[in-house]
Amino acid sequence: MELLEIKKYILFFIWGAFAIAKAPSCSYEKERVFLTKEQKAALEKEGDNQLTSSLIFRYHKICQGKKTQTIYLLTDILRTMNQTLAISVTDNGNISSIETKDFSEPIEYKAPKKWLAQYKNKKLSNDLMIGKEIDGMTGATLTTTSVNLLARRALILEKVLGSKE
Repeated sequence: MELLEIKKYILFFIWGAFAIAKAPSCSYEKERVFLTKEQKAALEKEGDNQLTSSLIFRYHKICQGKKTQTIYLLTDILRTMNQTLAISVTDNGNISSIETKDFSEPIEYKAPKKWLAQYKNKKLSNDLMIGKEIDGMTGATLTTTSVNLLARRALILEKVLGSKE
C-alpha cells in the first residue's frame, strides 16, 4: 500500500470520529469501494479520466433510519503535494458541502470555506466548471481546478456507484 493510500485510510477513520461528534442523532456507515473495470469505464465516460486509484472511501450518513447523504473522501495532487476533501452529496445528487481535510501545499493556496461554499446545491452538469457555475480564485488556479475535479468526481461516483440504502 503506497503512502498516499495509507494517509487516506487514516483520514477515513479520523474523519469518521469527527463526523459522529458533529451529528450525534445520526450514524455513519463506513464503506471502502474497490472500483471494477466497468465502474472505472463509466467514470471515464462521464468525463473523469484522471482517477489514479481504484479504492474509494465514503461514508453513508443515516438519520432516523434513512440515508440522507454520502460523504466521499477524495484526494488529488496539486503541484507536488496533495489535498484531501470531504465532499457530501445528498440523495438527490446535490453537493451539500465541501471541507478540506488535508492540504499539504503552502497554506496561501488553500481554498477558503467561503469559496468552497459556492458548490452547495450544485448538481453534475457540463456547466459545473470554473468560469461557468463556479467562480475562479486568483492565485490558486491549481487548487480551484483540483477542487472542481474532486467535486465532479464525487457526483460522478454517486451516479455510477449509486446510493446504498
